Amino acid sequence: MRRKVLITQCIILMLAVLYACSEPITVHTRKMDRTYFIVEGLLTDREDLEQYVKLSVSVPYFSEEGIKPVHDAEVVVSDGETEFLFTEQAADGEYHAPEGFKAFLGKKYKLSVKAVVEGETHQYEAEDEMPVVGFELEKIDYLYNGNTPQKLDSLWTVLLWGKDDLSIKNNYLACISVNGYRLPLGSCFMMEDKYFSGKKVEAFPVGLLSQTAENLKNNGPCAKFLEEGDVLTLDGYALSPGYFQFLSCIHGDGGSTSNMPLMSTQPVNAPTNLHGDGYVLGYFAVCSTLSTSVTVTDPYQVIEYHP
Repeated sequence: MRRKVLITQCIILMLAVLYACSEPITVHTRKMDRTYFIVEGLLTDREDLEQYVKLSVSVPYFSEEGIKPVHDAEVVVSDGETEFLFTEQAADGEYHAPEGFKAFLGKKYKLSVKAVVEGETHQYEAEDEMPVVGFELEKIDYLYNGNTPQKLDSLWTVLLWGKDDLSIKNNYLACISVNGYRLPLGSCFMMEDKYFSGKKVEAFPVGLLSQTAENLKNNGPCAKFLEEGDVLTLDGYALSPGYFQFLSCIHGDGGSTSNMPLMSTQPVNAPTNLHGDGYVLGYFAVCSTLSTSVTVTDPYQVIEYHP
């Protein structure tokens, strides 16, 4: 019964992070007097996951404009031996790696970008190295939470089992997909391993699936009502300390929502590993990953745990 109570408390905490309202605060603003070049780069050790660099320029915090993508840039990633040219494929400012590209453990990756911003050519660089995964992922499962919390049409919690390696310090981003359709990165759950450092983990909540008409409209099939035969997949990203600090700033509250895709209104005090001859924000990250799936047998499944 203690574990059932603990799981319920964790679920309530996650809901509070996702949906809580905070007390009113006073915000002092000033007109933006400069334009920032924004870089969102992510490489992984799997060909089927992200290998991209997204370029844009900043907009004022209260602007109703969307992000302004940067086109016709020269984007090159080097592993110290080979240079890989990333190309824009859909005129959206997102530059993709050559087919078959993936990052490898033990290599340091350098990003070089040359782009025209406000009529002037600028150059930017960044480096990152893939962290070792310090978690042994055993399985995931799901728990139906009913349709009453927060007036959602339906709600499920995704739970994780595994073992953490005490000798390896990692923080993680946990992303859930349904039948191959993944929730946006901004809806992924960010975790510090201090919550399970060196311990065996059982039924640790790592994501929420909420099915509402609005979510279905915004997020597509990944927000569907779960049915028998649906496949839930967890993709976990091991984050370097710098990237974790960056995401923590973007998340604001350290929880599971963030301003992503970056960076229509990214805070200018967010840490960055980018440098160049102009004002620049963002982060170039290289992540190792872990993944597992579970097939839905009963959408209304309620799991009981015994000590």
